[in-house]
Amino acid sequence: MKTLLFILGTRPEAIKLAPLILEFKKYPAEYNVIVCNTEQQKELSHQALSFFGLKADICLDVMVENQTLSELNARILVKLQEVFCTHHIDAVFVQGDTMSVFAGSLVAFYFKTKIFHIEAGLRSYDLFEPFPEEAIRQMVSRIATLHFAPTTESAESLKNEGLEEDKIYQVGNTGIDALSLLDKKALQDAAEFWKTKNIDMINGGGGYSINYCP
Repeated sequence: MKTLLFILGTRPEAIKLAPLILEFKKYPAEYNVIVCNTEQQKELSHQALSFFGLKADICLDVMVENQTLSELNARILVKLQEVFCTHHIDAVFVQGDTMSVFAGSLVAFYFKTKIFHIEAGLRSYDLFEPFPEEAIRQMVSRIATLHFAPTTESAESLKNEGLEEDKIYQVGNTGIDALSLLDKKALQDAAEFWKTKNIDMINGGGGYSINYCP
C-alpha cells in the first residue's frame, strides 16, 4: 500500500485537490490517503473540504498574528517535518503556488519523497509579480517529480525551461472537475447567486455560457 500525503492550506487548494483525494480514496486497499491542512486559511479551507464530504486528517494551525513570510515558512516546515517523521510517505500532492505548496515540496524533497505538482507551469516570468507566488511556482518546478499542467501554454513553459517532457502532463483544471462533484442543489444555489450579478450560469448570459448542471 502506498501512502499519499495531500498538503493544502487555502480554499482554492482544497477545492482543486478534492477530486484527486476522492478518486484515490476509492481504492483503500492500494492507497492510504492522508489530508494535511496547514490552515493558512483555516475556516475557508475546512469549509471547502466539507463541501466534498472531506475532513483533514492532520491540522497544523500555522497562522499567528502579524507573522512574516519567513516565520510562516519556518512554522510550516517544522510542523510538516513532524508529519514526515511520524508517517512513511510515498508521495506528496501539492496544488498551485502558496507557502503551503513551497514548504510542503521542500520538506518532501528533504525526505527524498516524490512530489506531484498540480496546476504546474503557470508563469509571469517576473519574480515579484505576483509576489511571492511566481518565485514559488518556479522553485517548486525544479524539485517536483511530476508536473500536471492545466493548459498547453503552461505545459510549454515547463518544456522550455528544460524539464523532462515525459514528466509533464497537460491535464486541464481540476477546479472544473470539482464542479462536477457538487450536488445539484449547490450548483443551483451558485447559479442563483450569480444571477443577482447578471450572470446566467444555466442558460448563458452577459457574455457567459456556463452549464455544469444538465
